[in-house]
Amino acid sequence: MDTTARVLSRPKEFFSHVPLRDNYLNPLAYYLICATLSLVAGLLLYQSAGLLPGGRYFEPTETRQVGGRLLDLLWELGIEMLLLPVVAVLTHVAVRIIVNRESAGLPATFRAVAYPEAAFLFSWLPYVGWVFDLYAFYLAAVGIREIHRTTIWKSVAALLLPLVVLAPVACVIFAAVELSRG
Repeated sequence: MDTTARVLSRPKEFFSHVPLRDNYLNPLAYYLICATLSLVAGLLLYQSAGLLPGGRYFEPTETRQVGGRLLDLLWELGIEMLLLPVVAVLTHVAVRIIVNRESAGLPATFRAVAYPEAAFLFSWLPYVGWVFDLYAFYLAAVGIREIHRTTIWKSVAALLLPLVVLAPVACVIFAAVELSRG
């Protein structure tokens, strides 16, 4: 709770004091706890009120039983576990290109993209969840700025570069998945 409060309310202070060379376990555990809580909250909301899909990576086309939803939840947590290291590595490559070659290192970038998951604790909220998605991006930008001692504009560019480069690849993958569904 203390980490969440500090990340959300005082990100500059939080990221300027985060350990840069520690192991990956603490930020990974924090990320997975936040992702799990967010996904479960979305799942419960969808099941109880039918207001929105149960998670980030799928949109249900039919009402499913709770067991099916739990499998969806496990699937999404698996995606989350794979997504974090990929995002961290791609962001770190962009940091090295945009900021400098003598950056704080991959463990530091890993923290800068893991701890903003705190904002996703609220992204499941109907109608306003997107605001927390944007806030998570802002938190990551502040994290990169503080950890790698750069400007906010360079940190935003480091976050956007992987998105711009990988957007066409993601579009092809999603199109292939949709075509395979029929």
